[in-house]
Amino acid sequence: MFKIPEHGYCFVCGNSSKKGLNATLFLMDDRSVCCEYEFDINFQGPPGFVHGAASFSLLDEVMGICAWSNGYNVLLKHMDIEYFKMVPLYKRIKAIGRIEKIQENKKIFVIGEIIYENEVYIRARGLYILVENELLGNVKKVFIDI
Repeated sequence: MFKIPEHGYCFVCGNSSKKGLNATLFLMDDRSVCCEYEFDINFQGPPGFVHGAASFSLLDEVMGICAWSNGYNVLLKHMDIEYFKMVPLYKRIKAIGRIEKIQENKKIFVIGEIIYENEVYIRARGLYILVENELLGNVKKVFIDI
């Protein structure tokens, strides 16, 4: 298990963002990415539950970081997401991202799940596209040692 470096002002994992999630992500031995997290009142949607956009953001992060941590410089192109149950506030959930498959050496499909009490509350499937862009240079440096 390896702790993923935080990304400054990143809304999800940046320590400098005072309004973000400040989530800590880990690259697991099986090359998936995992985050245990407890949403507080700042991320409420329906009373007592997490806003769908907040849970989406956490899933996008674990999924995208999974691709990056496995050596793929990607950006999200499309994501399908299924909400099975509302995620409760103040409960420790687990968000997991894992690579499902790679097509044409440029399409990276990643699966993400939010799990609470061993049950999948949200599942997503994202299509990430390989990019070669100098604007991503700073992002690449974060993952150089992973």
